[in-house]
Amino acid sequence: MDVGTAAFDELADLEVGINEGLDPQPPAEAADNGPVGRDGSRSAVTHSESWWTHLRCTRCGHTFRRGDRVRLRGDATTGDPGSVVHLDPALGCADEAVATRHHPAPSGDTAADAVTNTAEDAAELAAFAAGLLDAWPPAGDAPVVRLAPHAFQVARPDMGPDAPKCLVCAHTFRLGEQVVVCPCGLHRAFCVAAVHRDPVAGLTCWDDWQPDGTLTHCPVTLNRVDR
Repeated sequence: MDVGTAAFDELADLEVGINEGLDPQPPAEAADNGPVGRDGSRSAVTHSESWWTHLRCTRCGHTFRRGDRVRLRGDATTGDPGSVVHLDPALGCADEAVATRHHPAPSGDTAADAVTNTAEDAAELAAFAAGLLDAWPPAGDAPVVRLAPHAFQVARPDMGPDAPKCLVCAHTFRLGEQVVVCPCGLHRAFCVAAVHRDPVAGLTCWDDWQPDGTLTHCPVTLNRVDR
């Protein structure tokens, strides 16, 4: 075997290993072949190769991301976003009746308990994110904003395909996520472009895109901006 070819193959194998380490995939049976309900639907965990990744949920308007739990209709077909729905209660689009009927909550848990637990988890997560931001601020002291319910960047069902997306990962923005907003967007005069900067959610888009934290021109209008 040619030495150059062998070295190339080894480098390719190394890159594959690095990618798998950075983006570990659940076993196929766990990711795409979850328990089947009486109506033929099944649960699944989204991974980078799932056909619905980056499509928008027709109920909440958010894109499907790696790690999202979803429910697929029994007649789900590749490319049909209407046959997939998020199971994350925070997004408010899951069919809880179906999920509860086929996958009952643990003994002693009630719907009210589940809501309370979700709220408590969200509060703890927000506190952890704030602490992490203090310990690991973005380079250049870029201002990080935690998206409130009224933020223009947060996707809503009525926005359709026009909902803003992260300029780097191309996923929609969800309530409570931390982002760096384009200086234009701070004044809402030209654009509402933003980039994720939420390490807790595994979204380090800003650091990947602008490692020195310097943004001199609006990525949408290309006009020079000053922070």
